Amino acid sequence: MAPFYLILLCAISVLVGAQDNEQKAFSSVPESVRARLIERFQLFVLYETTEQWDLQYDLLEPRYEKGKDEYVALRRRNSLPSAEKWIFGFVPEGTEEGYNPQLLADYKVVGYAKVKERGCLVKRKGFVYAFLQNGEWYFSGFIVELATSHSPPAPCLSQ
Repeated sequence: MAPFYLILLCAISVLVGAQDNEQKAFSSVPESVRARLIERFQLFVLYETTEQWDLQYDLLEPRYEKGKDEYVALRRRNSLPSAEKWIFGFVPEGTEEGYNPQLLADYKVVGYAKVKERGCLVKRKGFVYAFLQNGEWYFSGFIVELATSHSPPAPCLSQ
């Protein structure tokens, strides 16, 4: 029975550590709205990686010009087969306040995306704009740095 408790304790420690890192990444956001930002951001990433675009649409910045059906159809048309899926996650590392005045974004969530490139998972710098409107958080799409064709391949991540 002891090994089971040890595994459970390790799993809890990893989860708590991940939560602590996420709290640090969003530490510049006021505490009164931070938890909701983290919750909705996690959903936004989950819906992207699981291709649940109908649910993701509800988290898009309200000025997005396409309707839900058109957005979902567009994403389905442009999606790759699961074996060729491109984005596998996004790890926030920090937030920058009031980053883009033209977009009226409240924060820029910076970090790295886990993307598939040349057959393996790699880290690429990326960001998402976050908008606080009427007490709720919304997001732009992911903006991820792409490698040029002549750049050396990034090291593969362990999966």
